[in-house]
Amino acid sequence: VRHVKPNELIKLDSRRIRITDVIQTEDGTLHVLYSHYNLSFSGLHGWSFSGFGNFKDEDGEIYFAGSGRGTAGLYTRGRRSVENFPFDKEKLILEDNYGGRYFKVEIPLGEVREQ
Repeated sequence: VRHVKPNELIKLDSRRIRITDVIQTEDGTLHVLYSHYNLSFSGLHGWSFSGFGNFKDEDGEIYFAGSGRGTAGLYTRGRRSVENFPFDKEKLILEDNYGGRYFKVEIPLGEVREQ
């Protein structure tokens, strides 16, 4: 019912996380599609990124990101999903302090197309 391509880049140490798509389906599930990679030659031995913690809306309401999927390798693609994200919310906020590595991204969700 809505799909945005934010192309947001998160920089955490030598790791880069690019949010490529945010999709909300008719059942209310919100999917965040992303890729990540490490610029360091020692990237195989460092920490790995496993998701975005919880999702928030513009009012600060927290939604548990309960499911996810990813690939393995030097360049990884993944998806995190949360069910029952309200259609009337206008913004998705991804904020986390991942092992002392803080980031915050605000993504406008756009309008809901008629179902």
